[in-house]
Amino acid sequence: MLSSFSYAVWNALLYFVRIYATTLTVAQRYDERFLRRNEEKLHSGPSTRGIEGS
Repeated sequence: MLSSFSYAVWNALLYFVRIYATTLTVAQRYDERFLRRNEEKLHSGPSTRGIEGS
């Protein structure tokens, strides 16, 4: 009884870990794309910002 219960719990844990890992990797890919876009904006824009600031 106890062993089958722990087996089910272990399977559930592994299942959630897999979902968590896939979610993390997908989110990381989107974050990388988003960060690249932001970096491009930052690299193209500082000169105008500096002029406005002064």
